[in-house]
Formats: sequence, C-alpha cells, structure tokens
Amino acid sequence: MNVKKYFHIAMVLLLISSAKGQSHDNTSVLVVDKQGIMRWKTSGKEARFFGVNYTTPFAHAYRAHKQLGIDLEAAIRQDVYHLSRLGLNAFRVHVWDVEISDREGNLMANEHLRLFDFLLAELKRRGIYALITPIAFWGNGYPERDEKLPGFSAYYGKAASTTNKEAIKAQERYLQQFFSHKNPYTGLTYGEDPNIVAAEINNEPDHGGDEQQITTYINTLKQVIKKTGWKKPIFYNISQNPSKAAAVARSAADGFSFQWYPVGLVAGGSLQGNFLPHVDRYTIPFDTIPGFLKKPKMVYEFDAADQVQPILFPAMARSFREAGFQWATQFAYDPLAIAYANTEYQTHYLNLAYTPAKAISLLIAGYVFRSLPSGGHYGKYPQSASFGPFKLDYLKQLSLMNTDTAFYYTTTTEERPVDPTSLRHLAGVGSSPVIDFPGTGAYFLDKLENGVWRLELMPDVIALSDPFETPSLKKEVNRVTWNFHQLKINLTDLGADFQIHGLNEGNTVSEVAKHGTVVLGPGTYLLTRKGVELEDRSTTMGTLSLREFAAPKPVYTGLFVKPAPPTLRSDSLIHVYVAGEVVGDSLLMDMERWGSFAQQVPMLRIKPGLFAAPIPTAWRRAGRLNYRVWIKNGSTRQRFPDNYKGEPKAWDDFSSAWWTYDILQQGNWSLLYRPENDRRVFTFPSHHPSIRHDYVIRPRSSAFVLNVTLRDADALPGFALQLPIQPARLTNVFGARELIIRGGMEGIAALPISIGLIDSDGQCFSKEITLKSTDSLIRIPLDLLQQGKTFLLPRPYPGFLPQWFLSSLEKMLDIQKIDKLQIYIERDNLLLNKSLGLYLEAIWLE
Repeated sequence: MNVKKYFHIAMVLLLISSAKGQSHDNTSVLVVDKQGIMRWKTSGKEARFFGVNYTTPFAHAYRAHKQLGIDLEAAIRQDVYHLSRLGLNAFRVHVWDVEISDREGNLMANEHLRLFDFLLAELKRRGIYALITPIAFWGNGYPERDEKLPGFSAYYGKAASTTNKEAIKAQERYLQQFFSHKNPYTGLTYGEDPNIVAAEINNEPDHGGDEQQITTYINTLKQVIKKTGWKKPIFYNISQNPSKAAAVARSAADGFSFQWYPVGLVAGGSLQGNFLPHVDRYTIPFDTIPGFLKKPKMVYEFDAADQVQPILFPAMARSFREAGFQWATQFAYDPLAIAYANTEYQTHYLNLAYTPAKAISLLIAGYVFRSLPSGGHYGKYPQSASFGPFKLDYLKQLSLMNTDTAFYYTTTTEERPVDPTSLRHLAGVGSSPVIDFPGTGAYFLDKLENGVWRLELMPDVIALSDPFETPSLKKEVNRVTWNFHQLKINLTDLGADFQIHGLNEGNTVSEVAKHGTVVLGPGTYLLTRKGVELEDRSTTMGTLSLREFAAPKPVYTGLFVKPAPPTLRSDSLIHVYVAGEVVGDSLLMDMERWGSFAQQVPMLRIKPGLFAAPIPTAWRRAGRLNYRVWIKNGSTRQRFPDNYKGEPKAWDDFSSAWWTYDILQQGNWSLLYRPENDRRVFTFPSHHPSIRHDYVIRPRSSAFVLNVTLRDADALPGFALQLPIQPARLTNVFGARELIIRGGMEGIAALPISIGLIDSDGQCFSKEITLKSTDSLIRIPLDLLQQGKTFLLPRPYPGFLPQWFLSSLEKMLDIQKIDKLQIYIERDNLLLNKSLGLYLEAIWLE
C-alpha cells in the first residue's frame, strides 16, 4: 500500500472513531499477541494510546486548588473536557501512595482516593483510557516541602522500598487492597473496569541489591496484583536503571515502560533553539537482552521541557511509533485553575487555555501516534519534518496536519486544506485560508451535518513572565483575556451569510454573518447555512455536548507591562506585552538616548496584548536606548516599569526606572555572542561537579567574559558547550565572510578546540582552532567551516539516547539561519590536563 493511501485510510478511521468516542472499544480488554503487540480482544486491532499525566487529586495540585477555594470536582470536569476536546485517549498518573496508605501499607479511603475515583469515572465518561501506576515512591511536597504523612514510602524511602523486607510486605498489602478497592462512581474495581487497560507496578524505582533480588521483587508484586483478579498487562520500568535491564527483562512483567525528556529538565528558564534533532529518533539499547523482545512497550512520561514550542510533540510521537511504542502520556497537563502560575511542575507547561499552540500540537501528535504504523521510518531530520499529512517547521513554529477531513495548525499558515469540500474538523491558532482570526487563543470548528457546524473559541492569552523560572501562586505567568474579534470563515458548506447562535450558558449571541464575517468572543456557537436548522441543540458530538464550554476568567485584572522576549527584537521597533484594560490609542512610549533629547512615541497594537513603538530613524544605529511605557485610562496615567501614577514631567517625579534596549548591529559586522547580554549556556557533561562556569572581569582588559573551568579534565569524556543565538542578531549577516572569536585559555599554553555554527536544521559547520593562554583574536573564514556533527545539548533523559546528530543531507552553511554556537574539546585533548580554563569575551561575524 502506498504511504499517502495508507494515511488517508488511517486518518479517516481515526476521525470516525474519535467522533464516536471510540465506543467499539468501550467494553474491550487488551490481549498481548505472540509478537508482543497489545490488541483489543474483541476486534484484534492494534491498540494505541496517546494522552497525558494529570494530578489534581494529589499533592501540590490538590493543595493549590484548596488554597484558591476551587471546587475540585468542577475543576476535574473542566480539565477532562479539555483533554477530550484535544482528542486524547490515554491517562496515566503515579498515585501518591504516601497520601492514601499507612506505614503497614493499608489503603486509606480518604479525599485523595475519592477524587482519584471521581477522575477515573469522568475519564471513562469521555472514552479516555487509563493506565494506573499505584506506587509513586515520592513525597507529596514538590515544589513545596513534603508533608509528614503515614505512608510506607514516607517511612522507608525510595531506595529501601525495593530491598527492605518489611517495606516489600507493606507494598504487597497495599497493592492487594488497592486493586481490590471498588470505585464508588463506577461500582467496579480497577481490574473490572474496561477503561482501565493496564498497570505499571511503580514509578521510577531505585534498585539496589543483586539482579535476582530485582527479578524476585517484580515477580512478587505482579503476583499480588494478579491475585486480585487483574487480567490486564502489567508493565515495569526498564529505562530508569539501564544497568539493571537484564534483571527486569528476566521478570514476569508483561511489558516495559520508558520515559523521554529529550532536552533535560529544570533549566530555570525558557530554552531557545531548534530541538527537532533531539527528537529525531528514540533508540532502545535493550534489543539484545533475552526476555525483552516480543513484549509491549509504553512511554509513561515524556515532555519537551522548559519551552512552549509547538513543534516537538508530533516529532516525538513519530519517533515513538518508529520504536514500536503503543502507549505514550505526556507529563504533565496543567490543571486549568492553577495554569496561570505554572506552579505544579516548573519545568513543564501545557494547558489548552494558557499554552494554546502547544496544546494543538499535542492534538496533532495524538493523530500521529494513532495513525502511523509501528516500525516505520521517515528519514532523518530535516527530511523527517514532513511525513504523511504532517509537517513541522521550526522557523515558523508550525505543526500542521492536513487530511481530506481534518485541518489542524499551531500558527498562522497559508497552507490550504487538501479538500475543503470534505473538511469536517478544523483546529488552530492564528489564521489560515479557512479562518481569518486575529485572536491568540485556540479555536475548534467541527461539522455536525451538511450546513451545520460547531465553533468553539478560547480566550486570548498574553505571556507575562518566563513560565520556567521560579513559580508562585502569587506570580502570573500567562493571562487570559476575554476579547471580541472579527472572525471570517471561508467554507462553501456555510456560505457567506450563515447564521450564528450562542450555545454555552449565558451566550445569547444571535447574528447573521456578512460576507462570511462576524464579531465574536469566547464561547461555543452553532453555525448554520442560510435556510438550514439543527432542531436538537442538546445533541452530542462524540463524547462532547454541543453546549459545553470551559475557559478561565483572568485571575488578575490589573495593568501589567513587560518587555517582549529576544525573539521579537528589532532595530526599528520596540515590542512590549500589555495586560489589562487598555484603549488601543492610549499607549505612549518615552524613549531616550544619551546625547539626544528624549522623545515620546505613540504605540501600535500588533495583536492582543502585544504593542510596539517605532524607534526614531536617527537612533537606529548601534547603541543603547532607555524606554518606558505610559498607559492612559480615563483621567489617570500609569507608567511602567515603576508603576508610577501621575502626570508626565511632574516636578516631583523622582523615579529613574527605565528599561534598556540595545541595538546591536553596526556596519559590516554582527555580534553573535557577548556575556553581558547572553547568559544561557549549555555544557556537557551536564551538571558535572568538575565543570563550573561563571562570569568574571579580566584584570588587564577589564573585559566581562564567560569563564569555564574544568577540574580533573583528564577524567572527563570530552567537553561540549553551546550558546543559543538570539534571532535578532542575524538581521545584518548577509555577506559575512569571517567568524571571529576573542578569548583564550588558562592553566595551559594552548589547546585545540572545535568551534562551529549550528543552523536552524540542527546541522553543525565547524573548524578546529587553537586557543592560547594569551588573549586571542582568531579569524576563521566561513568557507573553511566543514559540515560535521552536532552535540545534542541539553542532554536527554534517559542518558542512553543519542549524543550526536549528523544530517544525511549534504548542504552549505546559510549564515542567515544560524541557531547556536558550539565548542567541543575531544577527550584526547583533555587527557594530559588536570585543570584548565576557557574564557570567551565575544564572538561575531564580519
């Protein structure tokens, strides 16, 4: 069967099953065939599950909801609605056993267990399947301190829980009671409920002891679960302790669980750059271990952490299917009520209302995972960025799915649907040839019958602070705003004068479009072609009610202004984000440049929450500007960053608070890196005690430099350093001929290092040079850079995944597509050095 035809058939079947809530599987039980493939017992079809972890019944999420006075059941209903709205069919969580057990392992029937049962019932109602991991081994505090709890894990600790005899007895007692427990909302035990399809014994075990102890431990706990009447697959983690993989593979586990964090965790801020090479392939090193083959594989947790780029999930889903995984659940979906602050897990951030493009990319990834055949191969990146009906574009931040019946996208696109006349489902952020929409939230458009569609519009969202820095419920990361926007829909099936009727509670809109255009705010709507009526508006769409809608109101409503991120830097405009009630023409920007008179410039609205002021033409040269923003609301004037309220140029205005803005381009050179402005540094080995980097002032030159010290350098497996490049640095690189480095070595006379430029396709072009102990100025002609390997930094977890990326394409360096700088020192060059230092003052193109 040709690939295009396969995808067409697969996607039609997927969309039909999604529209019906996959009801044909609702009473099925999984079986594992002789090849290790999980199949539905009634249909014999391969089972594929894609979804999220979600934790509201437990730990910080539970406490945060309580602190904010949120109804937990209502919150769970809203979140499960959104999971269903995103087309997900899988849920997993590591149950916090410390919150529902005592020291002896007795199950405690408390509020946490009740809410977990309620969640499972809500998921079942939406046709979402669950895999349960009953033992977490974790305390319940993060990001706060752990509470003092009676659970066995709290008493014995993670390491002792897999070796201590009394700890194991407590786990046996707990598992027996847990799997014998009957959910009061379904009337079924977890083993009896067909929507609970599998179990994983515990979460990320820490295994000491010999291999036979490990195998015995797994077999013992599996037998306890089986004795409760459990007849479904039982998985065990094999990737957490790769050196113990043989012992795990020898066990009676029915399958094996893996995780994937391709760019590490807890970077402390947003990562910048193209990480598609990091997710090009998931390699499994256990294929030669007896007992591993012909057993199903699942991914219990995955995420592209510390970033909201909407392009990595579909690529990860593709790589999972290439590796033969049948279950994959992202960690973790942020509960709607606390997603404004991203406190649950600082390094993760995913929510339909607050990260709409990333959420739509998860929707697309679900279709990737459930439609691709196991074991297929789609080339090496960048070829693998286009496969079947899916496309990924780093520079445009676009994930796209385009089939005969479905059209999904994460940002504005000019791509047209394959067949607009057969289109039934559309979801996106931004505009397309079908929908012209200036808002920043997500939207969904679904066909109910000929001439009848359901539209769902989410509120706008404005980024206020880096979501991956230190979180707090008192700190607003993103803000939703309920705005009305002019929306234009271009669908022949609706025509140009379709009718619009509000569906959700309180939505009384009743309008007729003019030339396909209507002004609407957040909510759900029924759209009907002129002369067509839908008689029963209480009908359902799969597991969704037509009238359902879930969206948050702003937690805070006060004015807030912050500078836009480096990705929006320009030599002609200064961008800022503004949240709160603002009249479009009420924003002014004060600018000043030393040696010139200050100027006040009207600001332009770019899109909801984003404004810009043009830099005076005479000031658009290298140098530093100061700026601040005035907002006029009625008779009051408010200024930022100092939140000053009063009149401009008041005699007693003593504040000197300004933001600074550096224009970096000058003449025929372009600065790529300077420590004063660029603090994000990736090193390998990551977090190694022998590697330290800081920023110092050179005593002779008074230059501010990045200083990297390698202690016990001879013991390192090599050393790599990468520096992301702000896109604004590349506006003046055309015609550059040389890469210039100013820096040097300490503790050694000279050392060969490889320095390279990594492009937006993840391909490195490098040259070996020698840095000396004196301040060096090294010029490298760009035509001497050779195509080579890219070190994958930050390093992934688990650590057995690839260290290098080398494109299969032969290509030339495009200087306008530089993404990162790379420095690498071979292990052989470190062997004779106990300690050395590397410092960098600046890197530029000329």
